[in-house]
Amino acid sequence: MIRVDARTGFALGALLGGGLALGALLLPDSALSRLPPSGTVWVNGVPITPDDVELALDAIERDSRNPLQADAREFVLDRLIDEELLFQRAIVLDLPRNESTIRRSIVLAMIDAIIAQAPAEPGDADLRALFEAERSLFTGEAALRVEWRVARSPDGPRLQPAAHPPDRLMTVTELRRVLGPMLTDRLLALDPGGSVGPIEAGGQFHWLTLLDRQSPAPADFERNRDAVAAMWRDRVQAETLERHLERLRSEAEIRYGDEDAS
Repeated sequence: MIRVDARTGFALGALLGGGLALGALLLPDSALSRLPPSGTVWVNGVPITPDDVELALDAIERDSRNPLQADAREFVLDRLIDEELLFQRAIVLDLPRNESTIRRSIVLAMIDAIIAQAPAEPGDADLRALFEAERSLFTGEAALRVEWRVARSPDGPRLQPAAHPPDRLMTVTELRRVLGPMLTDRLLALDPGGSVGPIEAGGQFHWLTLLDRQSPAPADFERNRDAVAAMWRDRVQAETLERHLERLRSEAEIRYGDEDAS
């Protein structure tokens, strides 16, 4: 199927169905309206400019394998008029407020427009400053090799559980998925060769021995440059949105239910 941009997709796809609408542009004998192709058209005071028509035509032409007909302009203009009429009717019916999906789409579009105002790319100094401030987030994890035994009672036979970790170094995150947070934390307190137990958890008793430990790799800026840049963009966008919301709140009248409406 031929794809078009959001505005064209609505005007052509929603009204006629994407394939049918675009097909009408390519059919040699399609009966299209004869609205004047030049100048601005006003729909209840709202302009549809020649640039709007050109954008729609360009979008279709980019995605179409066939050349457009000479009267495609009139067809597109008709559909843009229909789109504007439907949009105006939706506003009259207050659909942006009453329809949750429309409201959410508008809010998300507004957020996108706000964060688009944030600085696009950080400088090297910005990235290095953020990296130093958050160095711990870019430090690798320690890796541990562990022996784990369980028993039904403190004096019972100690058995290797079926879920025993592989006999290799595993990151702390991997061990938490196997041992759970509490047992992993007890293991982290050990030096290599140290043991702890019995630890009662989950209706059983556990014994842990730390066989080997590998310290985390030091944080390296160049290796983490992309991740630092992504964090910088996220934070700058969040700050931009927060400042905009603070300004909107300062300009708005916000009353709570128990306050005097007068």
